[in-house]
Amino acid sequence: MQANGTFLEEIPRDECLRLIATAAVGRIIYTRQALPAVDLVSFEVHDADIVIRTSLDGNLAAAIRGAVVAFEVDSLDPAGKSGWSVTAIGRSHEHGHLIRIHPEIVNGRMLSQDDDEGPAVSGRSCLNHARSFGVCSEYEQDA
Repeated sequence: MQANGTFLEEIPRDECLRLIATAAVGRIIYTRQALPAVDLVSFEVHDADIVIRTSLDGNLAAAIRGAVVAFEVDSLDPAGKSGWSVTAIGRSHEHGHLIRIHPEIVNGRMLSQDDDEGPAVSGRSCLNHARSFGVCSEYEQDA
């Protein structure tokens, strides 16, 4: 538990990849004019790759073509002070009007809030807690 009463748990790679597919929009993080840049994008997941449709003559496509980029999705519950975030890092590749990112490094974290009765996850895995976001699958209670 952190000092502010929150619990932070890492999410396994397979679950991270599944969570990416549940998001409607994501953030692409890349370098623009030698500085970090973040753009909101719509995307799909196809064969475990993140696929972004963009104008190939646009600024985003020019900046990320062949570059190593990061891609982030999340789901937050401000009232419950909880949520999850997943980041995937990989090289971008151009395919017609699509930019594909093959995730080479994937990590994620689940944040839950402690209350008077203990952690919000009540002894379950934080991944089980993701069910409150409508995105968790077949995880069972911890032994």
